Amino acid sequence: MNQQTIQKENWKIQKISIVPDIDMPKFQTIGIDPGTTNLGICVLWDKLNLINLYQVKIVRDKNPIQRIINFQDIMSECVTAFEMERKLLSRGLVLEITIDR
Repeated sequence: MNQQTIQKENWKIQKISIVPDIDMPKFQTIGIDPGTTNLGICVLWDKLNLINLYQVKIVRDKNPIQRIINFQDIMSECVTAFEMERKLLSRGLVLEITIDR
């Protein structure tokens, strides 16, 4: 299990990568557990036999527009990571996961 944390002004993402000890489905799966101040995102990477979990803590803002902007920023951060991994997989490259401490 590897962990990595990204901290911004209004939110914090903790990424946890797990290599499962069971057979994975033969397709990529993305799940989202929405919440007001806590958000969960899970991605199953069948070609890497890897699970990426994103635990997000969001600063509660009274302004609904700011909450939407924060959510958009968070999803952009995660989708960028997803897109990079997907492109590498489609080219047959192996990802090396590193942890910044």
